[in-house]
Amino acid sequence: MGAKNNDSLSEKQAIVKIYTPKYRKCGNSNLKNDSRPCMGASAFLKSVDFRAFEINVKTIAPTQKLYQSGHAIWWGRSPKIIHTFLETYDLSGKTIAAFCTSGSSPHEDASIRGYEPDAVWLKGRRFLGTSQVEDWVNSLDLPGAAEAEADKMYIQIRNTVWTAVLEDNPSVTAWKELLAKGPLTVDMSDYGGFEKVGSIGANLTQSNRQITARPGDIILYQGSSVTIYYDENTCNFTLLGHIDGATEDELREVLKAGGGNVSVTFSLKSPEAAE
Repeated sequence: MGAKNNDSLSEKQAIVKIYTPKYRKCGNSNLKNDSRPCMGASAFLKSVDFRAFEINVKTIAPTQKLYQSGHAIWWGRSPKIIHTFLETYDLSGKTIAAFCTSGSSPHEDASIRGYEPDAVWLKGRRFLGTSQVEDWVNSLDLPGAAEAEADKMYIQIRNTVWTAVLEDNPSVTAWKELLAKGPLTVDMSDYGGFEKVGSIGANLTQSNRQITARPGDIILYQGSSVTIYYDENTCNFTLLGHIDGATEDELREVLKAGGGNVSVTFSLKSPEAAE
């Protein structure tokens, strides 16, 4: 290329230097329809010293509403490892916003949409770099924020306010209908050395199943009482939700574990916003 050393290479020349011939090896493999690289550090990717895509399976959460699929493109097509991902996970009912980075080739997702026919696919985009991606994602017209808020409730005990993520079952639907009438304050007493329990003044439908309740779980008991766990217990329960971010020690302290009654207020709106 006429350059005496790497320091004198232009940015474009340096890219050609770095990606030849390994870049072409990846590109040629990507043209094979049956190529399905493993997610993570596959033997193939190690062999060419190139990580096209890596994903932590723990992020594939059932409650997640939006998935953003971002990738470089291989000669006008998404990397085969994106095919691997979409073949592996069922994103039915989810919203997918696909985008790519490229200096010239347009965005293309027709070859991957068939893997998720029951997902909602937004119009994809091509970007020259990553700086525009965040603004684009923030501009998407999504119901995600409202839906996420609908899946939450607030729990106030004295000056402590916790946020809980609600389950998706008929009992939670009935529970939210009850709270939609206004905040519900329950006098809760200790029981069994593992929970606080109190009457909700109503009888709700039950969605019982055998589970081991853990600290922070919120349980509907016999349809007429609500409990908050600060320890574990296994039984046939209706799980309403789980408190976010509270440690077992904090739960025990605020709930007065093993001690006297506590007054607990459940609400769908943040207590601060309601003031």
